[in-house]
This record gives sequence, structure tokens and C-alpha cells, in this order.
Amino acid sequence: MATKSTKTGTKVAKLLRDALKLPEPDRADIASCLYGSLNSNTGEELHPAWGKVIERRIREVEEGKVKPIPRKEAMRRILGDA
Repeated sequence: MATKSTKTGTKVAKLLRDALKLPEPDRADIASCLYGSLNSNTGEELHPAWGKVIERRIREVEEGKVKPIPRKEAMRRILGDA
């Protein structure tokens, strides 16, 4: 990872070490926020239909209609390693 200065590099390294100690859901939230910040200037916007799908899925989880599965399990299913 390239940084502008050793001081900045040290801060980034400490932040990364601390973040990696967090539980997986917290790390996923951080990763999502960071990823979103990288894509915010692409000029591409989310199609409105996707917003409705996301809202519906969140509502289904909150209402207990669906149960989320861990990322590793989802990837196992997606990749066909069942």
C-alpha cells in the first residue's frame, strides 16, 4: 500500500490492524462504506429499480421473513461448493 508519508502510512497501518480485529459484520460495514466512497465520483447512479429491491430486502430481513447467511456460506453457495 503506497502512502504519501511514513507518518500517514503508520496511521493507515494502525487503522487497518484495529479494523481487522472487529467482528465480521462491522468489518463488512466499514468495507462497504469505503467502497462506496471510492465509487461516488464515477457519475454512475443506481438504477431506481435497484433502490426498491434493496428497500424490500431490508424490510424482509427486519420483519424476519428472511434470515441472512454469513458471507462465506453465500459464496460457497454461489460458487457451487455445496
